[in-house]
Amino acid sequence: MFDIETKKLADEVGGWANLKRGDGGISVLVLWDSATGRFHIYDQTTLEEAAEHLEDADVVLSFNGEKFDREVIEGILGRRLCLRQHYDLLLMIWDSLPCRQKGHTLGEVGERTLNQKKSGESIMAPALFNQGRFAELHDYCLADVHLTRRLFQFVQKEGGVIGINGNLLPLSLPDWFKEVSLDS
Repeated sequence: MFDIETKKLADEVGGWANLKRGDGGISVLVLWDSATGRFHIYDQTTLEEAAEHLEDADVVLSFNGEKFDREVIEGILGRRLCLRQHYDLLLMIWDSLPCRQKGHTLGEVGERTLNQKKSGESIMAPALFNQGRFAELHDYCLADVHLTRRLFQFVQKEGGVIGINGNLLPLSLPDWFKEVSLDS
């Protein structure tokens, strides 16, 4: 599992398309690896190493990683990431709904499903970076990866997440996914 934080916000670089292109940089990338049983922390100077780590994984899990984090990484590196398998929990949620609707951020899904709030908002990450508060920045990103991991564990056990109506929203999962170890 992985998550990134950017050095700048979308409005600072002329919009979301520019941010996804990598114009906002990366302040931190946190990756949880089931093979090592630990979190790994990278920054923009070690981004190629992080990309190799992701590409070596049998399965990569994320929350909005396919349409944001991955695009930012690829924009900065100037190449595509070659991931063997990538499962994005947000895309799974959207695929299970008749249409996209609000109420499915990581924080909202985490609070409904696990009764766990995020430790902060992504908008604060560039400020932490600019203020040199790297321990807080890394802790914030690590907490998001931990929440994503717990959500995937819930999905493995229950077959979905709690939807905005308070009921289980079943997610379409490959059979082998139930066997993936998210513990260490």
